Amino acid sequence: MAAFLTNFFVLAAGEASRFGSPKQLAELQGDTLLQLAERRVETLAQRLHESGYESKSYLVLGANREKIYSAVDAQKWTDVVVCENWKEGMAASIYAGLSHCLSRKSLLNQTQQGTLILLLDQPVLNDSDLVRFLLNAIQKNCMYASAYPDSIGPPVYFPKQSMNDFMRWYESGGRRPKKFLGEHDVKVGKVGGVQQDVDTPADLANLDRPVV
Repeated sequence: MAAFLTNFFVLAAGEASRFGSPKQLAELQGDTLLQLAERRVETLAQRLHESGYESKSYLVLGANREKIYSAVDAQKWTDVVVCENWKEGMAASIYAGLSHCLSRKSLLNQTQQGTLILLLDQPVLNDSDLVRFLLNAIQKNCMYASAYPDSIGPPVYFPKQSMNDFMRWYESGGRRPKKFLGEHDVKVGKVGGVQQDVDTPADLANLDRPVV
């Protein structure tokens, strides 16, 4: 049997209108949010490998992609995916990533796989929590979402069936990922730092360093 494969999607396609400039290139104590995301997927890949799992990583870009791409360390990513419909929001970015990885010839017959969806503007996630969250999701082979005070949200894990379900949902007009989650049986896990997202320069100034 083929080794279990986890796809990491880092969503970074938004315009960042409230931030006033491409926040992917904004710095948190000397590192850009893009560099922090690259480091996070490296850490996740290493820890999954230690547990016997393979992984591939995808960066999803949209607005300002030419400027952001020039700062990408291509060796850190399996592929950089362009979401042409980035104005439609997060659902379009997830769909673009799923369409891309499921169309890759090397993955078509990879029945044992799932996808972890991460947001670039959540730079201080607790990596130990995230590894535990991901391993639980893989081992239980079910959809997992992160706990918020009054809701659930990203990081989110889709097993392969949910990857296909999301694509059909999007193609039928679905545009709100939380609605998709609400229509399915979703397990919930705790990941520290999910509430510390970056929408404005003030948000960035108030953040702590990531906990590894």
